[in-house]
Amino acid sequence: MLDVLLRLRRARTAPRPALAAAACVAMLAIAGPARATWPPATQNLPVCTVTGAQNYRTAISDGEGGMFVAWSDARYSITDIYVQHVLAEGSLAWLSTGAPACLATGRQDQVVLTRDGAGGIILAWRDYHNS
Repeated sequence: MLDVLLRLRRARTAPRPALAAAACVAMLAIAGPARATWPPATQNLPVCTVTGAQNYRTAISDGEGGMFVAWSDARYSITDIYVQHVLAEGSLAWLSTGAPACLATGRQDQVVLTRDGAGGIILAWRDYHNS
C-alpha cells in the first residue's frame, strides 16, 4: 500500500477524456448571501455522469466561489481517482465524467484535498497497486 500525492492546477479542459453515461455524483448548490449562484437550489449539479460507484467523495472551495470535488470511482470495476472543478458561475471546468487523477493498476481510494495556495489543489489518496 502506498499513499500518493498529486498536485493539479486549474484548467478549462480535462487532462483526458472519459466515457459518459448516467448521473452518479452530484452536488446540490444553494444560493444565498456570499455564495455563488449556481443552478436553482432545487436542482442538482452533476459533477460526474458515469455509471458505477463513486465513493470517498470530498470537496474543497477553490477560493473564487467555486469548488474542487474528488472521489474514488469504480466505472472500470477497480477504483481510480477522479476530480472535477465547479466554477463560480456553476458550470463544470472539465468533462462531465470528471478528470482522471490516477488510473494506475490496482485500487485507489480514500482521496483527500487541500488547496495549494496558487489556485490549484493537492490530492492525496490510498493506493494499493503494490499490494
